[in-house]
Amino acid sequence: METCDTALTTGLSLNEQTARQVFDTLPEEGVVVAILDRNGTRWLSDPEAFERLGLDEASIAEFRARVDDGVEPVVARLADASVSMVQLTTGHTNCGYAMVALPRSTGKPNVSDVNLLEAYLGQIALIARLTEKNRQLMKTRVAYCSGPEWPDKPMN
Repeated sequence: METCDTALTTGLSLNEQTARQVFDTLPEEGVVVAILDRNGTRWLSDPEAFERLGLDEASIAEFRARVDDGVEPVVARLADASVSMVQLTTGHTNCGYAMVALPRSTGKPNVSDVNLLEAYLGQIALIARLTEKNRQLMKTRVAYCSGPEWPDKPMN
């Protein structure tokens, strides 16, 4: 992961930075990830595959409402996919929501589907926390390096 490069890219939100890191690690096929902020902005790992899931705004709003009510993870079966959503938070930020779908899943979501969905969601949360920590470290480093005695400070 090129976390330092991402952290130095100006204008990117924590969600967008997290999405970039997560999407870089996903397999080519088999899982669809969406990161949704609280304002409705979405970052999708595969927009076409997400569209094929058939999730309309009402379904997404229902998922969000259930998560906000404390039901986590929300796990559902939509057409031929198992879908799960959780709240995406870090130590300091409520980022919104993370959603993972396993297309071409058969029948009701079984224990292995749920475990896999929860593993993906846990990894997304971990990447968000690490990205936030990296952002904080970079801000501290920039503030330190831009101080009045910069030439005398060690570079370690």
